[in-house]
Amino acid sequence: MTLIQNYTETNTLSNLIHGSVYQNLLKSQTENKIIFPLLLYFDDFESGNPLGSKAGNYKIGALYYTIATIPPIYLARLENIFLSTIFYTGDRAQFGNTSTFGNLIDELKNLEANGITISTESGIDHVYFSVICIIGDNLGLHTILGCVESFSAASYCRFCTTIRTDAETQTVENQYSVRDVKDYDNHLLQNVGLKEHCIFNQLGTFHIYNNLSCDIMHDLYEGVHSFWIFHPRFI
Repeated sequence: MTLIQNYTETNTLSNLIHGSVYQNLLKSQTENKIIFPLLLYFDDFESGNPLGSKAGNYKIGALYYTIATIPPIYLARLENIFLSTIFYTGDRAQFGNTSTFGNLIDELKNLEANGITISTESGIDHVYFSVICIIGDNLGLHTILGCVESFSAASYCRFCTTIRTDAETQTVENQYSVRDVKDYDNHLLQNVGLKEHCIFNQLGTFHIYNNLSCDIMHDLYEGVHSFWIFHPRFI
């Protein structure tokens, strides 16, 4: 709790709770609750030989969670990264996201609405938890959030509705194509980059259009940076 107070009593943008998503969450509360922001991370991994002829046959999906306000020096420690859900990727493809993540959603709803009681040096406190964002590579996020999984689709971006052919040359954001919560149901009906309702929208403080996130490793370090380095140096 002291750490959250230290984060909120500064004008420096150094943590997720300084952003508008968490601040709007606090403003929407009628009670003075202590709310810890949760980060979920999803990815698939190959339990067998990823280069062999059987690659993909034994792919496992795993979802982890951590608390965003843990100091950076401790955040990457395994003791502060918790395994929430693990499943055979083929089962998720066959039975769907609702069956795969249903129990997790129920638990998150309970933590969001009822919270837990903890004992600290300053006494007994009742704390609540809210999912602020879900992190992962683009394919993984599209898979569990109900977006199209083909990036050759007409509207493949979860941030906007820009047509693929336009996105190939567009360098400036078109504010009129940015996805908005009020348009979600229409986008779902018209298949505008969505193939099913996002199960995580059942959470009271989460919506796929509001709680968007990028993964810096996949999008930048292993993504566009290689092209950025190549062009200035070799062209």
